Amino acid sequence: MNSKESSFFVITGAASGMGAATASRLGRRGKILLVDINGEGLDLMTDELRSDGIQAEKHICDLKDEQSVCKLAEAAKSMGQVCGLINAAGISPSMTEDWKQVLSVDLVGTALILREFLPLMAPGAAAVCIASIASRILKSDTEVEAILDNPLDPNFFKRIEPLVSIPPSIPLPSTEVNPRSATAYFLAKLGVVRLCERLAPAWAKRGVRIVSISPGWIDTPMGRLEFERLTYTRESVEKTPIRRLGRPEEVAATVDFLCSEDASFITGCDLLVDGGFTAAMAHTTNY
Repeated sequence: MNSKESSFFVITGAASGMGAATASRLGRRGKILLVDINGEGLDLMTDELRSDGIQAEKHICDLKDEQSVCKLAEAAKSMGQVCGLINAAGISPSMTEDWKQVLSVDLVGTALILREFLPLMAPGAAAVCIASIASRILKSDTEVEAILDNPLDPNFFKRIEPLVSIPPSIPLPSTEVNPRSATAYFLAKLGVVRLCERLAPAWAKRGVRIVSISPGWIDTPMGRLEFERLTYTRESVEKTPIRRLGRPEEVAATVDFLCSEDASFITGCDLLVDGGFTAAMAHTTNY
């Protein structure tokens, strides 16, 4: 939608990577609120955008802290209506061995921010959540889905822990990454995709769209860490039909489209931005 004076974009994970690229792109269209837990990185990014003439505000937020998310929503409410909510914040198993932290940020945090921001969304607005092609790795069933579909349940971590203990189905040596953290990441991203699908009807009643994007391997600080540490990531990039890492700007361009009126009939779905990797793996006999 076209930005009005009182409307603005909110981008989480905006201090670096896909979030920063998205902030730079959407800042050309209107005012933006940059959100991150990294205060120093947030300051640098905000100053950089302002030097380019972009109207940028900032807010430190810890997505795994419900009170912090509520304070973010309160700050956003005082600024006007949100014309685009982009949740690019997240952590990978290369960044922590704490499986609860992975799920807390990537899934529970997503559910919290979507819950708090729906009342703040302007008619015609869109929410875009960054998921991952990791969401396509796990074979889910009704039991798994029932747990993932209720991440704000007070017993969520107790219910999901047995699933986290199941080793991932792809070769990830424990010397490279904690298997429980990896499984938690796959579960979290599957949960994000399902969350955007399930919320679409309720959001549409408010005149708002919601979608997820599942990037492949992107050349971000987090992506480079995985590329350097994980043999599986390097092998996967080699198997990607477009034989390279994706660029953050390519994800940002996709977000820009999904937040525009050109995408006004797109909601409740997940869009792959993975250089064809998922398609190649689904049809390996033809690869």
